Amino acid sequence: MRRLVICGSLCLLALGCDADEDPAPAGLGLGQVHAEVFAVSCAFEACHAGPNPKAGLDLSTADAAYAHLVEQPATLADGIRVMPGDPDGSLLVQVLSAAVGDVRQMPPGFALSSAQIGRVRDWIAAGALRGGDFDPGLAPDGGATVTGTRSPDELPPPPLAEGFQMGIDTVAPAGGEIWKCAVADLPTPPGPFTPVNRVHALQSPGVHHMDVMALGLLAGVDLEPGMYDCDELYETYPSMMEEGIFIFATQNEEEVLELPEGVAANLPGALRVMVEIHYVNPTPVEVPVWSRINAYTMDPADVEDSIWGSAVRDVDIDLAPGVEGWVEWTRCVLTRDIEMILLSSHTHELAERIEIYRFDGERTGELLYANDDWHAPELMQLDPPLPIATGTGFEFRCHYRNPTDRTVNWGFTADDEMCQMAFVHTPFTLAAECRVVDSGAGVGALPPNP
Repeated sequence: MRRLVICGSLCLLALGCDADEDPAPAGLGLGQVHAEVFAVSCAFEACHAGPNPKAGLDLSTADAAYAHLVEQPATLADGIRVMPGDPDGSLLVQVLSAAVGDVRQMPPGFALSSAQIGRVRDWIAAGALRGGDFDPGLAPDGGATVTGTRSPDELPPPPLAEGFQMGIDTVAPAGGEIWKCAVADLPTPPGPFTPVNRVHALQSPGVHHMDVMALGLLAGVDLEPGMYDCDELYETYPSMMEEGIFIFATQNEEEVLELPEGVAANLPGALRVMVEIHYVNPTPVEVPVWSRINAYTMDPADVEDSIWGSAVRDVDIDLAPGVEGWVEWTRCVLTRDIEMILLSSHTHELAERIEIYRFDGERTGELLYANDDWHAPELMQLDPPLPIATGTGFEFRCHYRNPTDRTVNWGFTADDEMCQMAFVHTPFTLAAECRVVDSGAGVGALPPNP
């Protein structure tokens, strides 16, 4: 189910330089900067290359970088990406040094050397010229290094009387993709149920997704505690995908979930769970990958209601090479009345947008949710909860562009695609599900309304 990176020193970082600073090296052009900086730190399919580069910024080649950087307006923040002759006024330099608006400091979780940052500033100061190809004689020393901008120590376990912590620790090899599952027993206090009403999760920057599955509630799956390759587990136990009960999930670096007052997730005592993490490492260095999930409990006497949740998937995805404007849509209706308190979505990188609408059983209603960033979908909390009556439900649409030369279908890896929505509700009832009643796909395809 279920992918970091633009690129310093005091004077050379983002504070500006005096007029007597050294001029840019002779012959320095974007071809040189691309080889030294972008190619080794930014131009990966998970980031600023591939079919759908982050923020529409393609740094895959020097020509592409020039076309997308020089005198080009940014898409996620106000400003010009590269203003020739003005490093400090260039958004590229700014985001290498600090967050700018909603844009995180780049690259998240990594640091470029002073020499690399200096090359970017020198290139812009000299007029941001296209220049020739890479010349090893002009290359400075220094490269990208992992800095660990976040640490699992930032989220210590809660006191035993207030909750417990789950987690996973593994490693992603340079240029590799990992999908790991850590099986363990929950350290919950004695008793038949543990009511949880708040969760705080923190994981490695750039994580694709993390979730926690309640293995103890899944028939026919008997796994001993330990670390596993998730793809092998799902192949051995296919029921985990269709029947697995997830007690928490996120695609964001940090997530805080707080249920309404008096509402809890009642976790069975001595529950065996699986913490799953998917991470694509586009960098040339090995990366430690980790997650910490704190679950905070409440007094059982204060529990007035408990939650349940469901996911609805479109598994019939068929994206032809070169297709644009392709829409996959699905409609489902509830088998029981619910009060929805959480809503989210999941796609992979070819998805340009996902929308979730209300559906009254016949017609499409109001837009409830939309996400344009497949990497970080919102976990929408509804306060007050939204009533959804039996026989009504949702319509969700996934919009795709496939500029590759291969057909892309539904699947688990980063090379596959997904289209799904998930929701959490009260009351707790296994009988509440959203049953698919119609689906379709095509270029510009929209569901019919009577």
